[in-house]
Amino acid sequence: MIKHRFILIVMVTVALVWSLISVGCDTKEKEKAKAEVIAAKAELANVKNVLTKTESERNDLKAKISSTLQELEKATLELSAMKEERDKLEEQVNTLTKAHEEAVVNKTDAQAKVSEVMIQLQGQIARITELQNQNSKLQAAVKELQDKLKEISLPVAPQQ
Repeated sequence: MIKHRFILIVMVTVALVWSLISVGCDTKEKEKAKAEVIAAKAELANVKNVLTKTESERNDLKAKISSTLQELEKATLELSAMKEERDKLEEQVNTLTKAHEEAVVNKTDAQAKVSEVMIQLQGQIARITELQNQNSKLQAAVKELQDKLKEISLPVAPQQ
């Protein structure tokens, strides 16, 4: 907007200078006025070039901003996807940690039960060993009694 005002001021200046020239001044003043008009036209051309460059730079910056915004959107989507993946992995880690803790508890319980069963088994083995010893003694006693019975013979009744 400021550049447009500057162009307008330069154009008005050129118009004023041109009108002074055409009114009829002396030759030196006309030459001076022509030189000012030429300088004003050159300045106007320079301002137009600067304006064109500035507009071109503005358009380039707009394109870069648009590209950067698209890249930012893409990066934001990727970040969001990564966060979702991280959340899923955290959930899996929590699930596995809980399962591990339960397995440790179950292992401890199982070891306690195995120890309890081993103690019961040892008691049963001791009881069986005791019963086997008693059985061996009883079998020896029965054998001894059988042997004694064989030694003692009962008188046989006479046959008639």
